[in-house]
Formats: sequence, structure tokens, C-alpha cells
Amino acid sequence: MPLHYAAHNGHKDVASLLISKGAEVNGKNKVGWTSLHAATRRGHKEIAELLLAEGANINAEANDGTTPLHLALVGGHTELMQVLMQRGGKISEKAIKVDPKKVGPIHIAVEQGDLEKLKKVLSEKPELIDIKDGRGMTALHRATIRGHKEIVEFLISKNADLNTKDSQGKTALQHALDKGHKEIADLLRSSAEKKPDAKKEDSAPGVKDSNTPATTKPEQKPQ
Repeated sequence: MPLHYAAHNGHKDVASLLISKGAEVNGKNKVGWTSLHAATRRGHKEIAELLLAEGANINAEANDGTTPLHLALVGGHTELMQVLMQRGGKISEKAIKVDPKKVGPIHIAVEQGDLEKLKKVLSEKPELIDIKDGRGMTALHRATIRGHKEIVEFLISKNADLNTKDSQGKTALQHALDKGHKEIADLLRSSAEKKPDAKKEDSAPGVKDSNTPATTKPEQKPQ
């Protein structure tokens, strides 16, 4: 399907031409994807906006229930996710049932800054707390980047992994520092220090940890 290929490969001018020639915006391929699915999977924001302006169904479901928002989430395309959510994009219940860990409703709640929705998701599926999106980010990474301090506090209270790294090799703390979110950075540091399994690499050289028993020299026998 030519429009699908144009959307998938980021050819906006070609997509626009095909639509002007009568290409079906909501036509589906054999797996049930529309051109909007193809565009969002690859993160082509401008093409997605073009398709939406031409009447693309924002919540079209593929055969497995996958919607465009789902694919934007899996791909880690944050700006495109925002566009879709602002226009009413949703993740279908069918897709959640097919693969609850892949869908990531927890990430959607964090992106929306919706603490109550996040609490609901985790009360139903607590195992999703450290699930990663297409860029290797957990809910804690996303909340930190967005500056959602209350959500960060909540995730920490639910034992979110503070040390997990995304596909760039960054922890939530590193993102907090990059974004200049000082209060969140301080919160992450203090929380890491309170955990019994927290690493001690950042301790000043030569300073003993108060929780580490002092070493004693072996008693020397008298000559």
C-alpha cells in the first residue's frame, strides 16, 4: 500500500500527493495497520499530523488491538505521544490483554502527569513499575524528565528501581541533573542512600561508612 510505505519511510510530500490522488487514509494492511500506525511506529510526527488533518482515525485498532498511541509509546516517541494524547489518542483494552507489559499504560499515566491514574494502574498491575518503553525508560525515568516530583515520590515509595538505566545508559538521577530538576535529583540521591543495597561509590575517599564494621588487626603473639 503506497501510502503506508510513504508514512513508514517519512516521505511527507509523497504522502500528501497520494492523499490528493485519492489514497484511502484509513486503509489497513494485512495486520490491520493504517498509515497512521506506520507513521507513529517510526516517530514521523509531521506525517502523523498530516494524516490526522486528512481524517485518519486516531484510535484505529490493528488486528491485535494496537493503536497509533500504543506504537508511539513502544517506540519512545515522546513528542508524538503528546500530540496523540492531546487529540484523544488511547490504548485499547484488547492490546493490554494481548501483551500488558508491552503496552505500558503506566508510561501514559506518567506522561499525562496523572497520579491517580498511575496509582490505579499499579494497584492492578504492580509488576509494571519498572517496565521499559522503546527507549529503555521506566516510569521513573519519564517522571523525572517531565519534572513530576509527586509522581517520582510515589514511585520511590513503591520501590521503583533507582539504578536502572535506559538505552542511553542513564539513570533517573542522571536525567534529573541533565534537566536541572534539583529537587528531584536531591530526592533520588537521598532515597538511594536510605536503601540498604544502595551503592557506596559516591562516598568521599577515605571516609568509612558508619554501617560498615571497623576492621581489626590480628592480635600479635608476644615474641
